Amino acid sequence: MGSLVQLVAGDLRQHHVPLGRPVETKVEAAQEARDHRTVQEPVYPENRKLIWDVFFSTKAEDDISVKYPLNQLLEMDRQGLKQVFEEYFCRVYFSEL
Repeated sequence: MGSLVQLVAGDLRQHHVPLGRPVETKVEAAQEARDHRTVQEPVYPENRKLIWDVFFSTKAEDDISVKYPLNQLLEMDRQGLKQVFEEYFCRVYFSEL
């Protein structure tokens, strides 16, 4: 039985491949993992229009390409602005891309 254990242990030593330098602490392991992470930027089409650009314009003159031009927003009372912003945020958070 002893020779079988030596045979298996010998085979394991023969096929052992070191995986790299040992990591001394958990902090070093976390830093090493963070260094190797890659951040993937989302890819959007170049002609994609932002929801902000559909709703609002900061141009001084009336802009018919937006739903709420600046002049119209300036004339609204608090309740009207609240409804516009609720509509905007619902569109941002609940619409399909």
